[in-house]
Amino acid sequence: MKRFLSLALAAIGAWVLVSFGGAMIDTARAEFWTQSLMWSLVTTLVLAPVLILMSTRSDTKSAEPETQPEAEKDQPDAFVPEESDRMRSLWPEDASKKGDKEVA
Repeated sequence: MKRFLSLALAAIGAWVLVSFGGAMIDTARAEFWTQSLMWSLVTTLVLAPVLILMSTRSDTKSAEPETQPEAEKDQPDAFVPEESDRMRSLWPEDASKKGDKEVA
């Protein structure tokens, strides 16, 4: 599939370049080269998103799932530990208020 995508992209790119070169150099058949350039650009605009999505999708399929557990091990600890009281750990309290809450 990747080979097909590479060949399609190369063919469309070559078509655009040849059409542009023909439009600039061969003024005797300017109408033919202009239409060729127009259709090559339309084809590029229509097929480029499809080819990009297909190539991106084929790249993600080849990724190994074994790399995910290693990435999870390298993640830093959470800012707020799960076992702590969220209200006390997120907002600092004055010493006087802290003492009042512990008594109550």
